[in-house]
Parts: sequence; C-alpha cells; structure tokens
Amino acid sequence: MARRKNYKKFLAPKTTDEFAELMADTYNNDAKQYHFYNDKKYDYTKRNEGDIWEEDGKKWTIEDGVKISVRRFNRNKLGLMPNFCPKCKKMMKDRDKSYWTNFKCCLDCSATEITNMKLNGTWEKHNQIREKENFKSMLKDKKDRFIDIKNNIGSCNTVMNSSGEIEKWKMPETDKIKYIEGYTKQIENIDTILNEIDNYDSIENYFKIKINEAKDKEENNE
Repeated sequence: MARRKNYKKFLAPKTTDEFAELMADTYNNDAKQYHFYNDKKYDYTKRNEGDIWEEDGKKWTIEDGVKISVRRFNRNKLGLMPNFCPKCKKMMKDRDKSYWTNFKCCLDCSATEITNMKLNGTWEKHNQIREKENFKSMLKDKKDRFIDIKNNIGSCNTVMNSSGEIEKWKMPETDKIKYIEGYTKQIENIDTILNEIDNYDSIENYFKIKINEAKDKEENNE
C-alpha cells in the first residue's frame, strides 16, 4: 500500500478505513520512522564535596553542596561573596554583600543568627570581636601600604611634563631621611596596637585606657 501523502489526513484520520490505512503505513517496511527522544547521555555518578569532573565541555565541582562550574579563581579564597549561601544554599543577591562581609552568610541567615545571639546574650560579645577583627585588618592593610611607601622613598622617578618631555627627579637626601623616620614610627605604632589590642575587651575600652594613660603622663610631667 502506498504511503498517504495528505498531511491533514495523516494527522487526523476521519474514517475507519483511513485509520487502518494509516496504521498500515506506519508499520510498512519502507516507511520513514521518527524517534522523538533526547539522545543526550546523562551522568548519574554520585559526586562528593570537592570533586572535579568535565561535562558539556566545562569543568564542574561541588562547593558547599552545590554544583558549580570551576572558575579560574576561587571566590572563597579571594574573600569574594559566593554564588550560594553556605548555610541555606540559596542564591546570593546584591543585598547580601554587606552581610557576607560581616557574617559570611546571606541576609536571612544573618538575621536569624543575630536574633538567636541577642536571645542567648552573646550578641554584644560577638559584635565586639567582629569590630576588633575589622579594625586589625584595617591596620594591617595600612601597615603594608606604609612599608611599600617607605621602601620606595627617594627612588628615581620619571615624569612627563606639559610639553611632553620626560624628566627625572630625585628626592633630596635630607627629605628622604625625614620621611623614612616618619613612616618607620607609624609602622611601630601599628605594631604596638596590634600586639596590645587582643588584651582588651573592645576597641572602645582600649582607646579609653590609652587616652587616660596619656593624660596621666602629661599631668605628671607638668
């Protein structure tokens, strides 16, 4: 039996004879057969935290229980906000940036954590420790900047003037010594604070005591 070429009748046979003819065409040896299925091979291998594998031309890994693509850099090692919250596994959004910096989780998880700490009386202590660590991190960054400036004081520099000519200039030796001594003193002060601040409950108490000590010393000298 020849294959029916009427597309409308092929889709919707109206009589019993048309249906029988359609079925005969379907099972005819020379009839075209269509297969509606996805031939993609899925990988059902169980993956564990930290595993790395290749799929669809990309490398993947499991990070905090979530499948993510392997990047050229690790966001967690660089201190950047991850794509998913480590606690609730939900996607992180722009509103979560400040909460990630302070609590290493999203807004919702940090709100729950803050509420629980206020209820059990540990919030004030936690806040003092967090402020102290942030202050120490700021001091370390400033110290590194001062060291870099100190090491480059007096080095010969080249600048382009308004006429486009290259000029070389070098700091006088007297100024170089003065600036080096100033930055050395600043670095020593930072080291003193970093060594002493852990012995105090909070930053506020540390500076209150230091200010009172300075006042007492000044009065005794008078």
